[in-house]
Amino acid sequence: MHEMSKMYKNTEYLLLVNTSGITLNIFGIVKEVATLLLAHIVNHDTLSEVNICGLVLCLAGMLLHGMNRRRQRAPRAAHHPPASSRSDDSQKLLEGHLDA
Repeated sequence: MHEMSKMYKNTEYLLLVNTSGITLNIFGIVKEVATLLLAHIVNHDTLSEVNICGLVLCLAGMLLHGMNRRRQRAPRAAHHPPASSRSDDSQKLLEGHLDA
């Protein structure tokens, strides 16, 4: 279990270094949505109308954010070559040389 938590922490670190704080927040929401859906599918937990409305609202917000980011990046990508997506620290972490 310790390795799983370390892997989760490293994944969060890489996500934050290579993207933004809001992306980390969105992936946290995705994790929560997946947990709710699995609880419903596996344990037959019931979702109230309020839960379903919240779930739809979260998914719609994530979809709109993703579409907005893609729209903002499209003009820049044509003018600038893509920069390296990994910093030195994240590369070391991926290679296992950095204990985060």
